[in-house]
Amino acid sequence: MKPHQIDSCLTLTLFDTLTTCCCISASNSLGGNKISGQLPWGHLSQLVGLTHLDISRNFLNSTIGSRVGSLTNLESLQLDNNYRENQDGSVASHGMQGPIPGVIGNLHQLQELRLDNNFIDGTIPSSMGNLQSLVKLRMESNNLKSSIPSTLGNLANLQFLHLWSNYLESSISGQLGKLSQLQELFLDDNEITGTIPPELGQLTSAVYISLANNNLEGAIPPTFGMLSSLERLDVQFNYMYGELPPQMANLPALGKNLLCEAFL
Repeated sequence: MKPHQIDSCLTLTLFDTLTTCCCISASNSLGGNKISGQLPWGHLSQLVGLTHLDISRNFLNSTIGSRVGSLTNLESLQLDNNYRENQDGSVASHGMQGPIPGVIGNLHQLQELRLDNNFIDGTIPSSMGNLQSLVKLRMESNNLKSSIPSTLGNLANLQFLHLWSNYLESSISGQLGKLSQLQELFLDDNEITGTIPPELGQLTSAVYISLANNNLEGAIPPTFGMLSSLERLDVQFNYMYGELPPQMANLPALGKNLLCEAFL
């Protein structure tokens, strides 16, 4: 059943009347509607009992206000897919814009954070390493720059880390190898340099790792032979060289899903 459509002009009035609400999600008809403009963070910050906020798949042109840090009971924050195009390819809405505020690290109950497919720029705040409950982090298809903070290695419960299609650079921190629960690591289509850190071989829960279309050099580290759950590895379109480590022959689940045409 399609969600009931909410007119954007009702947004401010709607949030003004929901100060005791604990859940705003697609089931409450805010996801997948036609809401546009700037989010009223002043009103949202009053929803102190809020646990789920889903305003994805709308037509927002909004920043992420610093008052988001007041929503300390949030378990799920979904602001994804607000960059929208018209049928002729012109931009209908730029989605979420500007930087991610450092106060987002105050949301210690957060289990899911989706900011993907927007126009967010700036750096990934190191304070995101405080989100100890986080299971899913998706920020792909934005304009994020600089390096991936090593503090993300503190997210002991993280299972999905999607940062592909940004402008991230510098090297991959070996601290990401501490993510023992991680199942998917997508860092492809960035500007990442350096070599693959051997610590990534500690991601024994990883099923899919994609590092394709970056500026990586060197060889796949022998420690990748410890990735017993790995089913797909993509390191295409880099500047890597050398032979595959023989240790990877012990990964039967990987099969033919090893994409490494970039090797010289």
